[in-house]
This record gives sequence, C-alpha cells and structure tokens, in this order.
Amino acid sequence: MFRRHYYYYHTPTPLGDLYEHNLRLNRKEVSWLNKFTPPGNGLMQLETPRGEAVRLYLLVMNELETKCKAAGTTFQQQAKELTEKSEQYGYFNHREQGYVSSAAAGSKVAAIVYFTVLQRCEDVVRHRYDMPMSPEKRYFTAVLDTAHSFERYFGEAVQALLAPLAKTVPLPDDETEQALNVLDNGRYKPHFEKLLALLPTDTVGFAAGVYELCYLNNRNPVMPQIYYEATKQLGELVRAPALHLYLHYLHYGVACKWNFKPRPLIKRLQKKLFPQPEHQERFEAICQSLLHSRDLNQATTEVAKVYFQERKKITLDMGTVQAVRAQHAGTVELLNEYLQDTPAPPAAKPPKKAPAAPKPRPPKPPKAPALAATFAAGVQLTALQQALLALFAAHQLALPQAAVEAFAKTHGTLRNQLIDGLNEACADLLDDVLVEETADGYAVYEPYYQKITTQCSIT
Repeated sequence: MFRRHYYYYHTPTPLGDLYEHNLRLNRKEVSWLNKFTPPGNGLMQLETPRGEAVRLYLLVMNELETKCKAAGTTFQQQAKELTEKSEQYGYFNHREQGYVSSAAAGSKVAAIVYFTVLQRCEDVVRHRYDMPMSPEKRYFTAVLDTAHSFERYFGEAVQALLAPLAKTVPLPDDETEQALNVLDNGRYKPHFEKLLALLPTDTVGFAAGVYELCYLNNRNPVMPQIYYEATKQLGELVRAPALHLYLHYLHYGVACKWNFKPRPLIKRLQKKLFPQPEHQERFEAICQSLLHSRDLNQATTEVAKVYFQERKKITLDMGTVQAVRAQHAGTVELLNEYLQDTPAPPAAKPPKKAPAAPKPRPPKPPKAPALAATFAAGVQLTALQQALLALFAAHQLALPQAAVEAFAKTHGTLRNQLIDGLNEACADLLDDVLVEETADGYAVYEPYYQKITTQCSIT
C-alpha cells in the first residue's frame, strides 16, 4: 500500500499587502508592490533594510509615474512595451546564457521591470549597510539591443532619483547590525582595520573598540576570533588589557562551539606578557578555572594577581651588611629620612648668635668605595653599581623610588641611568632585567640576585 506525501509550499505575503496599513498606501502603491514575488534573499528578510528598500521604491515609482504622465504615457505602458520587446528577442528564455524566465519575479504584466526597480533600491540599502550585492539574478544587465534595454527606458532616471535619496537611508541600529553580521561573517574586517589604526598610541581606545565590535558580532560564530586577533595586537604593547581580551576569547569560544580547542598565545607574545615564570603559571591557572566555571567576571578580576610582587625573606650575612653601612654612613642616614614611617618633628630654632667667622666649605661626598665581590662569569659591575646592589640586599631587595633617587643624587648620577646601567651589565647572563620598576618603587628578583652574586664583602 502506497502512502501519499503532501508537500506544502509557503507563499510569501506580497509587499503591498504587508505594508498597506503600516505605510498607509494608496491602491496604486499597493499594486506596484504586488506586481512581483517578494525577494527571498537574507537582507530582504530583515525588517529594517526591507522597509528602507520599500520606502525608496515607492518614492522612485511616484517620480517615474509623474515623468511618464508628462510625456503622455504611463509607467505601466512603458514597462509592458519593454517586456514585450525583450521577450521578442528572447532575453528571458536562454538559461545557458545566464538569463531566467520573467516568471521568477511574478506572472503579472511587466513584473520583471517593477522587480528590477526594487533591486536597484535594494542595492542602495546594501551599499549604505556595507553589505555585498544580492546573489539573486540581475535582469536587463546584458541585453543585446541597447535600444530596448532597461537602462534605455528607466535605468538612467532611476539612478538619478536614487543618488540623492541614498543619504536619507539611516545607518543600522545595534539589533540590525547584529543580524547583518550573521548574514556576512566577514563584515567585521573593515571595522577591525580601522581599530588597528589606533595603535600603538591609543591602546585604551583600541580595547574599547574591540569590545564594542564583538558586541555587534555576538551572534557571529567568528566573534571569538576577533578577541584572539586583538589579543595578539595589544599584547605587544600592554599586558593586563591583553590578558582580559584573551579571557574573553576563551569564554566566548566555549559558548560558540561545543568542541572548542583554545589556541595558546604565541611564544614571542608569552615572553612579553610574562617576564617571570610564575606570571605565566598564575595566568594559566586562571584560564583553567574559567574553562571549568565559565565565570568571566571572576577570571578578569584575578588578572591583577598575575603580576603581584611577593616579598620573599632573604638570609643575609649581617657582618657584610654592617660593613657596607659603615662605609656609606652618610648615604644611609639620608635614606633613613625617606624610609621613616612618620616624619621627624622639626628641630627647635637655635638662639641667634653674634656673627662668627665664615665656616669652611664642607668636603664633597666621598665616592662609593670599590667592593670586592664574587660575581658570576661575565658580570662586570662598577663600584657604584655594587653599592646600589648591596643597598637593595640590605632592604630585602626592594627600595622606594625616593630612596633610589636620593642614592643617585648623592653620588652625582641620575636614577634611570644608574638602574639602566645595572640592568645592562646583567642582561647577557639573565636575558631579562635585574631591577624591575614596581608600583612602590624598584625590586630585584631574588632568583636573579642569587644567580649573579654569591657574597659581597668589604676589603
């Protein structure tokens, strides 16, 4: 026994019937919109662009009808004449040449002409919305006899009318933008290129633009890739904002794809983002927690802990420290004023005395004595650099900026010049900086300190 199968085909509502009440159309305007089958492409399925195309179509058709009446005819008569001549030449019936039957636009008289006018209006909307041209077949684009072509009858007039009307099409709102980005997955690329032009000067504006661009692409499956590309670009310049972008890549990558496999950061970028091994270990732990918990807010909050500077207890040779303090008593006394928790009360003014003989000028501060130290091979430090290193060791490898500034000023040099010189002397061995600037001042990474020096002693 055979079963019957019934197939039901949905007939789209004609545009005239769809917009008759909303736009308060008259009978003639409804007829113009009902001449053809509504376009079936993705853009014309969206309410906003379809409404704009219909609005332009009605404006153009009213103007064309006025021009035809002034010439003693009507648009319908002109359209019928063009259709008959085109069919006479067989422009619609040769599929091997790329032409299709006019029945595709509708069976009513001259439907193909009305449909072509709507397509020209749709093209204006597509250009305004940064969308590619419609994949639907274009009619009257390669007729053999130009005397009987659409351009000869209506094309030039349509183009002249649409040129000023194109500026009246408003830009799409956020909801429409999101829908358009679903239709065209690569639509974000020109906008991303504009954001790249902000680098390297405006990193904050770049990051904000990336978040906005990804919001408009939140229904686009390539949205996680935008975060990843932005991470690579921003990671060359700043650390924490780049890590935030990478966490967004992981979060939305899992949300968009069930078998998502995260792409790790490239090696060169890892070296820039994680100057010390424990930095990378902490961030990888945050990433694993995010993939498990899906809590993006918690993960981004913990990024601040990646670069947290832990104070480590260091065992020092107190005899060596006392010897260094004795040699630099004047410098240490000056530094203690900067390191005191509470400022010392001002000293009482001494009573005025009779003018005395002029005092001799105080001698210049003594230069830093040379320190006999045992350093790793290849590390050559000046006496002043050794003294600064010993000062770091005396204060648990961390000094405030004011203390380093005072030390450099006392010895007749610049703070940055002194720090840079010390880092350059140790760069070949460490392949990194020895003295790193922190939020509180300067700090020496303890494993690096142990690596370059074993013991400093005074001769």
